[in-house]
Amino acid sequence: MKILKITLPAFLASLFLVTLVLAQPAPMTQAEMVGLSTERLAKVKDKMQWYIDEGKLGSIVSVVARKGKVVHMEGYGTTQIGGGTAVTPQTIFRIFSMSKPIVSVALMTLYEDGKFHLDDPVAKYIPSFGKLKVYDNGKMVDLERPMTVEHLLTHTSGLSYGWNPTPVDTMYAMANIWEPGRNLEAFVDRIATLPLNFQPGARWEYGVSTDVVGRLVEVISGQPLDQYLQERIFAPLGMVDSGFFVPKDKLDRLATVYAPDGKGGIFPMETPLTNGIKSPTIFFSGGGGLASTPTDYLRFAQMLVNGGELDGTRILGSKTVELMLMNHLPDGMTVGSTNPGAGFGLGFMVTLNPAHRTEMGSVGEGTWSGLANTFFWVDPEEELVSMVFTQFLPHSFYPLHREFKNLVYQSIID
Repeated sequence: MKILKITLPAFLASLFLVTLVLAQPAPMTQAEMVGLSTERLAKVKDKMQWYIDEGKLGSIVSVVARKGKVVHMEGYGTTQIGGGTAVTPQTIFRIFSMSKPIVSVALMTLYEDGKFHLDDPVAKYIPSFGKLKVYDNGKMVDLERPMTVEHLLTHTSGLSYGWNPTPVDTMYAMANIWEPGRNLEAFVDRIATLPLNFQPGARWEYGVSTDVVGRLVEVISGQPLDQYLQERIFAPLGMVDSGFFVPKDKLDRLATVYAPDGKGGIFPMETPLTNGIKSPTIFFSGGGGLASTPTDYLRFAQMLVNGGELDGTRILGSKTVELMLMNHLPDGMTVGSTNPGAGFGLGFMVTLNPAHRTEMGSVGEGTWSGLANTFFWVDPEEELVSMVFTQFLPHSFYPLHREFKNLVYQSIID
């Protein structure tokens, strides 16, 4: 029997070619082939280009895929106004809180491995969470029930972000939880010394829960979060430009973040918040630390619509994805005060009633966005993946997300 010998250089060359293929945008399909209208879909391009032409945004990528076929993938503007390079689906964006669905999926791969249960107390894996207290009318009181893994995934844990006008949020600020130099373990242990805003499970509140999810991934897997994501999510899906920092040889593809200048224009934001992604870090923020490209994130989102599989690679079982896209909030609990008709699953906001959300969509659609106005949703009923990426603060300054979503749904004709 002849044994085929493969040298290391040949292996690396083959790996490079595979990576290069995966990095390319998916081939385009005519919209009518999957039940959309080319004419109607053109309205998306017109609206996105308007934001660029009016000087409201510097860069946009919009993507629509249905039934596994990409029908719209357009870049607008440049990575830097007055310079930079033309925006493409390979432009790199800071996705901030769109890190959350990725890290939640990572934790659920460990769930499928039988490493934990959703109703396990967080303190079982992170001992510092065994001494939690709740701030209640000026007093520190004991927990009525343990904080569980499910509480973290659904943002009902009692943890905050430190930006609300509450005594607990003031304590977050005084504790300087975002002080540079801490790794994820130290960050989470610092959070554990602060009281909760409410009893676990009592209400929904956006906070650092997914950073703790990231730490659970580390503890349960025995690997740093960046390595686990690379091995279990990014490499299998061919997400070649996703990670916690942008290497120097890719910085020319990183889009600039802009903000309103108060005079009707915009200016580039050069702050630690926007520039931190340019350097290696030891703080792997599961809640908001990743950068990615529309090409990469489309592969992640399409995997979800496919029930956990993409191009023959399975990340999750179909029933696990189904569980993640179910509403896990108790009856009557809402996702804050600005999301009527929505519930929350395991890492995603989910639509319960499109009419109450006053926008087109489907029951069971999963969605989330990032601080600098990246936005995506997956609609299993319509076999639809849509996303729009830009880099602009503050979040929701323009109605871009809602406009884009309605423009996508109005293009469906079957």
